[in-house]
Amino acid sequence: MKILSQYCLLFLLLCSQGLISQNTIIKGKTKYNFKNSKIYLTNAYQYKYYEKGKVLDSSTVDSNGNFEFNLSNVKANYPYKFIDRDDNGYSSSSIFFISSKETLINFSDMDSLSVNYNDQLLKEKKAYDFSFLPLKKRYDQLYKEADEAVTRYGGFQNVPKDYLTSYNKTEKEIITDEKKVLSDYIRTHPNSPMGFWKFVDFFEKNLLTLPEAESAFNNFSKDIKQSFYGKELLNDIKRKKLLSIGNVFPIPAVSNLDQKPVTFTLNNQKKYTLVEFWFSHCLPCRRDLPKYKEIYDEYHLKGFTIINIATDRKKDIPYLNQTIKDFKMTWAQYLDKNGEQAARWGINSFPTNFLLNDKNEIIQINISVNQLNSFLLKNINKNE
Repeated sequence: MKILSQYCLLFLLLCSQGLISQNTIIKGKTKYNFKNSKIYLTNAYQYKYYEKGKVLDSSTVDSNGNFEFNLSNVKANYPYKFIDRDDNGYSSSSIFFISSKETLINFSDMDSLSVNYNDQLLKEKKAYDFSFLPLKKRYDQLYKEADEAVTRYGGFQNVPKDYLTSYNKTEKEIITDEKKVLSDYIRTHPNSPMGFWKFVDFFEKNLLTLPEAESAFNNFSKDIKQSFYGKELLNDIKRKKLLSIGNVFPIPAVSNLDQKPVTFTLNNQKKYTLVEFWFSHCLPCRRDLPKYKEIYDEYHLKGFTIINIATDRKKDIPYLNQTIKDFKMTWAQYLDKNGEQAARWGINSFPTNFLLNDKNEIIQINISVNQLNSFLLKNINKNE
């Protein structure tokens, strides 16, 4: 995902602190070429954390690069971002916070986040930058070297495995260091909105274990914990605990592919079951399907099975059925229309899977197809 950083100047004209009772006018000027001359403004994170709900508005960018938003449902201390949609997905700006004074933001100077003239946030941003910018520089250097490697070898498919192994190792080291910095930052800045949303970022990307998430959340101030977004995050942590390793997999509310409610059933005669939440337009999900087919054909008579729970929208169900047919997915298929059950359980990235033992206990979460194949090769064959 590329960052919108090409000379975008943004004016924020706001009305009052906290909840902005009148409309918020956001005017800007950019030299970035937006597809179909449209720029979008939206929540930086899942809208369930936002007291005023989902924000998704668009503005036309005129021939001089000017645009304007007129919003009634934005709030101070909440992060937002601009996006540019194109045929391959979307590009995103760094996040920014809205408060109550007119200011000028230069997107070409934005780092990890930006604020306008809110004294509290501006003061905190200095401490935030001191803690996190060194890590961002390490990420930037890693990504720059990766781009150079792809160019040097003539495409991602030609990059040597040794380089990819080294890249993954370095990225994990940075993430580990960043988690420690985040934990220390929350402990020393317990009332920090920036620290809170950084925590949300890590939590949404499943970069925190349950003990890490609970420990960090406990260090937030009473004000943060009792805020709208704090309470919602705590609910998400509780939902994650429900689906943690060692727990029996709970029974989801699902229907069959004809959209008729049915009872979700686990086969206790199987040694191992993979339950995966997915949807038919999910490219990473589709990429794994041929390998899942191979694994299923190899092991389903030896004590392994797969259960898919599709979170497709109602309008996409015909495409879902065609996908199941095209990939010859002969294992159990359930429908969680519009992802309602997944949302209740805090599942927000796809695919998300759970490997269960014969007691229906969760033994692994988000196991890759290659890891799954290695696991079954070792464990099922050993038990034959």
